[in-house]
Amino acid sequence: MTSLLFALEPERIVVACDSLSCTVDKLPRGFVSKIHPLPHLSTVVCGTGSASVLTHWLCTICENVVARNVDVLVELAGDQLMGIDQRLRDVYPEAAGLTSTVYHFGYSWSEKSFVGYAHRSGDGYRPERVEYGFGMKPPPENMAAAAARWLEAGPQSLVELMQQQKDDDERRPLHERVGIGGEVHVCVAEAPPFACRVQVCHEFSDASDAWNAILDRLREDGSLRAVPRAP
Repeated sequence: MTSLLFALEPERIVVACDSLSCTVDKLPRGFVSKIHPLPHLSTVVCGTGSASVLTHWLCTICENVVARNVDVLVELAGDQLMGIDQRLRDVYPEAAGLTSTVYHFGYSWSEKSFVGYAHRSGDGYRPERVEYGFGMKPPPENMAAAAARWLEAGPQSLVELMQQQKDDDERRPLHERVGIGGEVHVCVAEAPPFACRVQVCHEFSDASDAWNAILDRLREDGSLRAVPRAP
């Protein structure tokens, strides 16, 4: 799973994600990038839930999708994502209970503005239009207060809001958590022409502990032998 915060505006998209990847049993698995700008499509792709669905979709886009904007990408995405999801479930039956949502935030040639679409596994990955405004996943207890904080401070509020998500998540039983940690990555994209900046804005206080737990698990199963522990 993941933390996702976004602000969708006609002239700009701001997206923030954490970098922690977890196992099926919610233990730290690795640090990854979850926000993927695709300049040739004037689009930013990100996702929550199954990391494998997102990475396989990105490979499919780069190898097999012939398009130049988000309008065409969204038309193709549903059937392709369903196929990817089913193939992964066939190969990894232990992950059959995982859900996935893929997001496309891109500049639409037809609407001459940024648009957003969510493709949820529970809805067969059909495209669902994302409304303009501020959103968070998982949602906080007081979404109105979070949105007000965004309006007050803009991108400077993202670390604070994601820390609140992380604190809320860690109060839940382990099996109910989404797993938030590592770093905060923020992407800001504008168009036209498409211009995008991605940066690491923050490292959570327990990132080193998570990293060491990841390495310990890999050493235990023989996958890794020589990577140093974090200080």
